[in-house]
Amino acid sequence: MAKQNKTKAAGACTLERELKAFESRKAGASYTRIGAALRISAQGAHKLVTAVFQRYESELTETVPGIRQIEL
Repeated sequence: MAKQNKTKAAGACTLERELKAFESRKAGASYTRIGAALRISAQGAHKLVTAVFQRYESELTETVPGIRQIEL
C-alpha cells in the first residue's frame, strides 16, 4: 500500500511540474529558462510541455466530435 501512495505522490509531482513548465512557456519563457527554474535540462522542460500538449490534444480529440454532434 505504501508503494501505491508513493506512485500517486510521484504522479502528482510530475503533473505539477508539467503545469508549471506549461504556464511558463505560455508566458514566453524559453525551455532553457524553464529548465533552470525546475532544475532540469532544456530538453526535460520541452518534454514536460509536450506532455501537456499531448494530454490536451487527446482530450480535444475525444470531446470535439461529441460537441459537433450536439451543435448539428
